[in-house]
Amino acid sequence: SPELAASIVGREVIGETYTKVLLASSICLGVLSEVRAGASSGDLITSRTFNIPGCGAFMLHERNKESVRYFKEDQEAAFFDSPEELASKVRFYLEHPDRRLQMAQAGRARCLTSGYSLDARMGKIVKWLGGQVSASEKENV
Repeated sequence: SPELAASIVGREVIGETYTKVLLASSICLGVLSEVRAGASSGDLITSRTFNIPGCGAFMLHERNKESVRYFKEDQEAAFFDSPEELASKVRFYLEHPDRRLQMAQAGRARCLTSGYSLDARMGKIVKWLGGQVSASEKENV
């Protein structure tokens, strides 16, 4: 969007710097991509869905059936459906820093206690795959 051009830095932020940027931000947006060719739907969650609350930052995420499965709305994260709701919630949460902090802490606790780490998620995938592989296929691995 031309309106946002002046706000785009033009390089990615990764590693420890990514965490520092998230923690220095009042509100971190979980904005998703559009539908991609060959995919059944557009993004419903991304690594940001877990990175933002996982490091203790406040997350305002696009609401969809998948994103609300992982965090309690208005307790561990905030969600929005429309540009109008996004603007309204940004205004609200900027005016209520104590509420943002409380929700950020609750979101982090959810990440730490619910198996949302990469190691835990990969463990579940490996376990699921283990049930899908026959005994003869396992011998050939």
